[in-house]
Amino acid sequence: MTRRQSTRQLASLVLRFFIVIAAWCGSSQILAQESAEGISNLHYLADESPLDAEQVMASGQWTALPGQSVNFGFDERWFWFRFDLAGGNETQILQLKYPLLDQVTLYLYRRNNPDGQQDQGRQQDLLLHSETLGFDRPFGERQVEDTLLAFQLPPNLHADYALLQVHTNSSVQVSLSLKSLSDYWRGRLPEIAAETAFHAILWAMLAYNLMIFGLTRHPSFLLYCLSIAATSFMMATLNGWTFRLLWPDTPAINDLAIIAGITATEVFASLFGIYVLRLNELLPAFYRLFLVYIAAALLSGAVSPLLPYSVVAQFQIALGFAMALTATIAGLRLLHSRDVLLYFIALSCLLAGMLILILRSSGLVPVNAFTIHAAEVGYLLQVIFLGLSIGERHLKERRARIAAQDVIIAMQRETNEALEHKVRERTADLQRANRRLHEESTTDALTQVRNRRHFDQQIEVLCQAAARSQQSVALLLIDIDHFKQVNDTWGHQNGDIVLRRVAEVLDQNLDNKHQRLFRYGGEEFAVLLENTSQSAALALAETLRQQVAAMRIRIAGEVLKTTISTGVAAMVPEQNDSPAELCHVADQALYRAKNSGRNRVMA
Repeated sequence: MTRRQSTRQLASLVLRFFIVIAAWCGSSQILAQESAEGISNLHYLADESPLDAEQVMASGQWTALPGQSVNFGFDERWFWFRFDLAGGNETQILQLKYPLLDQVTLYLYRRNNPDGQQDQGRQQDLLLHSETLGFDRPFGERQVEDTLLAFQLPPNLHADYALLQVHTNSSVQVSLSLKSLSDYWRGRLPEIAAETAFHAILWAMLAYNLMIFGLTRHPSFLLYCLSIAATSFMMATLNGWTFRLLWPDTPAINDLAIIAGITATEVFASLFGIYVLRLNELLPAFYRLFLVYIAAALLSGAVSPLLPYSVVAQFQIALGFAMALTATIAGLRLLHSRDVLLYFIALSCLLAGMLILILRSSGLVPVNAFTIHAAEVGYLLQVIFLGLSIGERHLKERRARIAAQDVIIAMQRETNEALEHKVRERTADLQRANRRLHEESTTDALTQVRNRRHFDQQIEVLCQAAARSQQSVALLLIDIDHFKQVNDTWGHQNGDIVLRRVAEVLDQNLDNKHQRLFRYGGEEFAVLLENTSQSAALALAETLRQQVAAMRIRIAGEVLKTTISTGVAAMVPEQNDSPAELCHVADQALYRAKNSGRNRVMA
């Protein structure tokens, strides 16, 4: 197939796609104008100033609307909507499809004149309920915890009609529906599931391509991941999910987050297009144009806190459409390979979605299920085809690299074998060094028994294991009696000899597998005993005391005797018990042994 034939087929495909979109929008508009159950006689009034409810009811400037949906685009006037309600005894939900309306106030009235005459009765109608929600108000004010704006009408209120005041910096899109609470959530759950699936697909693509980037370090995968993340954040913000989940009490962030999401999406998508199409090499004019687009997006995003949201939003939406259109034209100019073909299809999908978004934001198409989600569908198709595009390009580059690497691989095979041998030798050396380092880091240099650091680790492990098996664990805290006098009388070097000899005697009388000796600190030692009752621990402690008491140490021609005092504690720990409790009990027992005359065992 020649390049010209490919171009014609793609142009035909895009044209058909736009025809389908136009037909769908037309049919959706007809469906939107059908009367919804529970709402009728919809009128609207717009004014430059914020009129109150009484002024609005007295006005004769109301305009009838067909159906329950209306789209005025970006319009900063104050809008009032009046509509009749069907009575009901159950809790009902009044839903507005568009989540970005800044402030919406609902007034519910009951007519005092049962015949419904409007001449004088309307001024005496009874206000039953009023409530204000909006995108610039804390999310916690909403009775219906949903990203869409929805009012929960109190049951048994018997309101005859409602007034709805709307004022927003975003596009004025109002699509009303009145449903019972169960019907509302029955309809919303599939919509929420669809939005969740949309983001799940994006993040699955993000995770997959991020993994590929980690393996290949190819810049296209990184730019693609950043584009996906920005797209997901932008759509989540436009649909109200970031407001609900991330900053529900700070609505002032919403407008800035939307602009930031759009800016990031435009910048990363443009950088990705520049890289994939190699515009700096093949189409320098388009490359410079995209640099201007990126600078405009960054500048508009930077100054967005200083300018009205509607101005920045409309500019960035138009800029995004211009970027998509320019990228599509560039794809047509470079349509010579499969990866560029897929890129062109991706940009065509995005272009269609952006077009519907612009038309809806400008009030040129109605608010319905298709026009609301057209941008999401366009972005999703774009993400899928872009993924296929970079995959195809990476595959093509990989084939070229493989052809060039065959010779290198053969040359490297012998080198790798030699390196592997050296690596194995070095790994063995490192393992031995690590074992020595571990031994040194957990062994007391003076006594050559395990140190306090290792004790803290082991008592935690031992208590957890004992808690799982419901077995007793015991602790002996041992203190050398009058050790300070030994240091003062014989010197610290001889004191070190005493510490080493006591450690040797204690270690010789322990089963090293289940009875572990540690230097606890100074002249204190600790013994951890697995699966040992208190009586068995006391017996072992007494044996150790006797062995130390029988020990004789020759220092400077004299014989030195020494004794130990021991505190014993045993417990069957629970899952939430702390090892510190066992240490505390043993320490108290040692304290009593020292105060009771030393050279004894206490529990």
